[in-house]
Amino acid sequence: MKSPKLLPWLARSAGLSDARIGQLWLDATQYAANATGEHETHRYWKVAHERLIDLVDAESMLCASSREAAPWIMLQTHISMGALVLTGLIAEVSANLRSWLTRASHHPV
Repeated sequence: MKSPKLLPWLARSAGLSDARIGQLWLDATQYAANATGEHETHRYWKVAHERLIDLVDAESMLCASSREAAPWIMLQTHISMGALVLTGLIAEVSANLRSWLTRASHHPV
């Protein structure tokens, strides 16, 4: 089955990949076949296109909400990584200080 020529345009306008829009089209055609009991009729294509638009709308809303959350996720990730780096630095300073104090106590001046 050939896919509609508007799929790449629809994918770009919704911020989806070509592979994802292809999967949504496949889902829409399977839905249309199940809903109508027909194959490649006017009613089948109408249901498939309507289902595709519904799926694309839902998917693009999901992508938009994840893009809106992305700055907060990135901030949380940076804070977590900063805490890990700081903990590593504190451990390194502590080990160096302990080593220096041990050497200083064994070598009186």
